[in-house]
Amino acid sequence: MNIKNINWGYLTLSLLCALMLWTYVTIRDNPVEEQLFEVPIDYINLADNLAISDKTENIKLRLSGTANVLDNLTASDINVYVDLSAATIGQHTSRLNYDLPNNVQLASAERTEVTVLIDEQAQVQKAVAVEYAAAGNLAEGYMPLTCTLSPNEVILSGPEDKLALIDKIFVTVNLDGANANYRANLPVNVQDAAGNSLLSWVNVQPSQIDVLVPVVTQQPTKTVPVNVTISGQPAEGYVVSRIVADPAVATITGAQNDLDKVDYVYTSAVNISGASGNITEDVTLLNADGITVDRNRTFRVVVVIEKESSKTINDVVISLTNTKANYNYNLSTNTVNVTVQGPESAINSITSTDITAQLNASDFKTGSNQAFLQLTSKSNVEIRSAQPLFINVEVSPKDGEAQ
Repeated sequence: MNIKNINWGYLTLSLLCALMLWTYVTIRDNPVEEQLFEVPIDYINLADNLAISDKTENIKLRLSGTANVLDNLTASDINVYVDLSAATIGQHTSRLNYDLPNNVQLASAERTEVTVLIDEQAQVQKAVAVEYAAAGNLAEGYMPLTCTLSPNEVILSGPEDKLALIDKIFVTVNLDGANANYRANLPVNVQDAAGNSLLSWVNVQPSQIDVLVPVVTQQPTKTVPVNVTISGQPAEGYVVSRIVADPAVATITGAQNDLDKVDYVYTSAVNISGASGNITEDVTLLNADGITVDRNRTFRVVVVIEKESSKTINDVVISLTNTKANYNYNLSTNTVNVTVQGPESAINSITSTDITAQLNASDFKTGSNQAFLQLTSKSNVEIRSAQPLFINVEVSPKDGEAQ
């Protein structure tokens, strides 16, 4: 083809016509249109010591774009935000910023700026209550025991004026048809006195808590102490100083004659083999003949383990019991030295007043008697020895008294 013979005018006109035809077909099949969206407003960059007390939640935007783009667009694809980095306490007006998807333009907006009320950020710690759903009836023959929350308190943070409105902090439990223990991780609700939710203003930590409602058959119950089962021995030179269970009591269920036979319940074993420091462990209860315990409830056990120590306490006063008024009693010594052994903290604090040394005079005869000392201690210690252990007691009638 001879380039000199090309009619450039006709060629340009042909290309322009083709472009116009393509544009017409595209617009006809996928026209540009407008659509209304309601979008939440994000508030960002507010100082940590400040909180929003009043704000505009949403804004209406009219966006333009081709039909296929707008038809697949949702409010979550559109980001409208306010930068509060310069905000201070009181009213603050700031412009709205728009982050729109590709091929979408802002045709119009309900407003171009918003005013927010800024207050000082505050924090409180409060207990969580339990509310039962009105229709939550248990299965026939079953009843709930005391509900346990973990944790039972939450930390609430937000503007001071909103925190002052808090009337109720609670979780809602629905026991409808329950015939076994109810356990769930439930959201914490926060309401004012009128029943309005404050969750859009107040941050709750944690926002969900673990809820356990023991569900048992409607049989007699009894509250008994928890007896912690220990297995093994601590390291050499160490002893168990104290065992603490939390809670210290448990509720058991069963026939009344079976309950009458039970004075305490045992826990699963806590192994202290070779321990030289405190042991903390969560345990469950063990069932006993004829009774039922809540196996889903955990008990926190602390076994306090200390170094073993010993010392001798001098001049512990000896006392006589069961004496006769018409006799004199003369002891070979009025005091005794006692050696005790036990946990270091108990040994360090024990004194002579914590030990009782007694002689039982009920079987004494006139004349010389040798008696064995009865030694007891109020503290968590063991009496290892006493010097002297046997005491001579001379018994004689008082002047003028017949033998």
